[in-house]
Amino acid sequence: MSDSKPSRTPRQKSAKARADVLRDFRMDQILDAATAVFGKVGYAAASIERIAEEAGIARSTVYVYFPNKDLLLNQCLARHRVALGARVSEAIEGAVGFENRLAAFFTAVLGYVGEVSEFFRALMGVRGIDPFFGASSSSEVPTPELETLREEVGVLVDRLFREAIAEGEISPESEELSRQALPLLLYGALMRRTIAPGPADPSREAAQLVRVLLHGIAAKPQASS
Repeated sequence: MSDSKPSRTPRQKSAKARADVLRDFRMDQILDAATAVFGKVGYAAASIERIAEEAGIARSTVYVYFPNKDLLLNQCLARHRVALGARVSEAIEGAVGFENRLAAFFTAVLGYVGEVSEFFRALMGVRGIDPFFGASSSSEVPTPELETLREEVGVLVDRLFREAIAEGEISPESEELSRQALPLLLYGALMRRTIAPGPADPSREAAQLVRVLLHGIAAKPQASS
């Protein structure tokens, strides 16, 4: 006797396809609403009921897909992690040289965060630390996607510095100090971006960050005649 399962009929396949489409639509609808609510009122004040109201669906429908608020926050982070990762990768691949790659990295991160600044402001309020470089914490809000985001950013920064050293653009001796300064500069810029009513152009701000990281804050000396 064969153990193979009977294949689905065309009608069954069509029904499953419709169910999958509805499921994806509902999840996107809920996550869009959750992102908006977290950004408007912060994590602590957000509730499943409020998120359901924002989405225009019943609270019970939200629970079908997300049993609690922690999972919702984590899944919102997952969406942003994937979208941000794609943007940063694309930006860096088109840049030549350490200075340009670093500027592309800063521009991509600042630009993306500026587009969803309310959500990231709420996120920073929950964690109280840098979402891109901060060490893992014992926060009561479990956000494994945040740890994954940090790991991915860390791998990317490692690559930038390895390539810069291999190409002779920075010295191995300056790597440690530069790697310590980079997160501090970016975190300060991110904080400004999440609270500013009209954040500065990300490419211009990125260029300023790169200049400070690579050349310091002093004005360049005048060339001797």
